[in-house]
Amino acid sequence: MWIWLTICGTEVPNTPITVGIFTITITTPWMTEAPSWVVMALILPDQWRPMERAGSRCGVAPDANIMAIKVLSGNGYGSEGPVIAGIGFAVDQGAEIFSMSLGFVSTSQHYQFRTACNNALAAGVIGAIAAGNEGNQQWSYPIPGNVRTPGNVPPPWLHPDQVLTGGLSCVVTCGATNMYQSLAGFSSRGPVTWEGINPWYDYPYAGGSQMGLIDPDVSAPGEDVKSCWFMDNWGYADGWDGTSMATPHVAGTFALMLHKDPSLTPADLDMYLETTAIDWGSPGKDNDHGAGKIDALVAVSAVPGGTLPDVIITTTPTGSTSLPSSGGTLYHDVNLVNNETYGVPMAAWLDLEYPNGSWSGALILRNLTLMVGVNVTRSLTTTIAGSEPDGNYNLWVHMGSSYGGTIYSEDSFPFTKGLPDSDPGEWVSETAVYGWEEELVSMQTPESYSLGSAYPNPFNPSTTIPFSLADNGYVSLKIFDLQGREVATIAEGEMSAGQYKVTFDGTNFGSGIYLYQLKTADFSQTMKMTLIK
Repeated sequence: MWIWLTICGTEVPNTPITVGIFTITITTPWMTEAPSWVVMALILPDQWRPMERAGSRCGVAPDANIMAIKVLSGNGYGSEGPVIAGIGFAVDQGAEIFSMSLGFVSTSQHYQFRTACNNALAAGVIGAIAAGNEGNQQWSYPIPGNVRTPGNVPPPWLHPDQVLTGGLSCVVTCGATNMYQSLAGFSSRGPVTWEGINPWYDYPYAGGSQMGLIDPDVSAPGEDVKSCWFMDNWGYADGWDGTSMATPHVAGTFALMLHKDPSLTPADLDMYLETTAIDWGSPGKDNDHGAGKIDALVAVSAVPGGTLPDVIITTTPTGSTSLPSSGGTLYHDVNLVNNETYGVPMAAWLDLEYPNGSWSGALILRNLTLMVGVNVTRSLTTTIAGSEPDGNYNLWVHMGSSYGGTIYSEDSFPFTKGLPDSDPGEWVSETAVYGWEEELVSMQTPESYSLGSAYPNPFNPSTTIPFSLADNGYVSLKIFDLQGREVATIAEGEMSAGQYKVTFDGTNFGSGIYLYQLKTADFSQTMKMTLIK
């Protein structure tokens, strides 16, 4: 796993060029700028530091290889050209992720930066880039120019809240949070726009009358961060601030996800990261926190890793499948089922296979998280335009990691347009899908907290405990005996809103009555279950 980091500093000793490539096993390179060491230490294990003997912390992705590319001077200054060239160099050298803790508050090189990032996306490379530290300087850097370049370059996947669409690129922009579960004051805010940049002219802001592009994409710890102290061989130091600190947390999480499934595309990585983030701030993706603070464990757990998630999509016609040449309407049900014990982030879409074997592209696309236990059916109406060619078709429905990504499940049924003796019928003007609205996504978040009855109950040796969370937050589910002594912890930590099922294994416990208790910041409920051996 190769991660590229932008580095400020001197040349690698005994190397005649100012671009150093090395892995975590090589300890000779030295850079004169302290943040270079700080961001690397946040990704790599504690062995990565001067003299290999300072501190006791481990970075996010301990087994990653680092490709350090010097693009600025030793004091952190420089111009756009070397940074843009560094992106291309990293791609050419086989980097899979790049982490860029720098940006330009003012530049004329927007086209060059986005082109370099587009090329990286085409090569399957994803970038984690700092949003910038001008959030509390909006009088000098007003929105939509508060996020630095290239942090303002589009992401590889568009969140459903980004209803104004445009081009994609490779950049996941990183804001900074603090220990108080809020945004760091310095963290740069969106939206951003490319409305005046040739050839894209996308994500218009129009003085605030349009939404632009939501930025940052996610946020991560970036205030008072503990990391490697450049001038001390004996330990780490607190007090590192900046979206530069947040960015390597995101890059390291990408590395963990790719380690689990190397086939993930940049769109897959971004989708998993954003849809599993802890939603701080305004509901949904916003221009302060993005999709929320990243949760590395939940993001990695959401990646199927070796086997596809047990989710099923089917479609069944409920009306005629023979249409006249003038076009017509297909009536059909689409059923989605999640048999996993976790919510599965995914995309679901519908398209047509034409008589000549070509494809229509997505007629409808929904990005969603299919929560535990969901079994939902939508009755759809698909109109087929008279202008479509006559012949034998297939209507397909798909579930996958993202549109164009790994397919989890798919189904189809055939239909025919233009039977020789069919009623000419009324002319149909468009091919479109109706009946699958956004409530399919929103209905998956419970309206209230609940703790369900364990089943089976009585049980031997295991039972399933269902519960629902109305909001993201800290959750604990613990088991107690009748004397009130805690005997087991089933779940504990930050969890996203949704429906869950967990299993309690009583193999090592004696027969008797046990209490199980669900607690959050706003809810507490206790219920009984009986183990009989």
